[in-house]
Amino acid sequence: MEERVRAIIAGILGVDAHAPALSADITSIESWDSLAQIRIIAELEDAFPCSIPIERIRLLKKIEDFVNAIG
Repeated sequence: MEERVRAIIAGILGVDAHAPALSADITSIESWDSLAQIRIIAELEDAFPCSIPIERIRLLKKIEDFVNAIG
């Protein structure tokens, strides 16, 4: 699951799928902005059986946060 989440996020951000570590956060990847954040959430909700509440979005700052949110 972690690899798939990283691949989805990397695809949206336009970086190598193996480049972003689970600890990578919004400040470490230049293309990770608010629009990318929404796209990531939408893609993850499509790819996995999950729904991320709107109030939790602001707490998702690292790739591992996304893994935990859907897992």
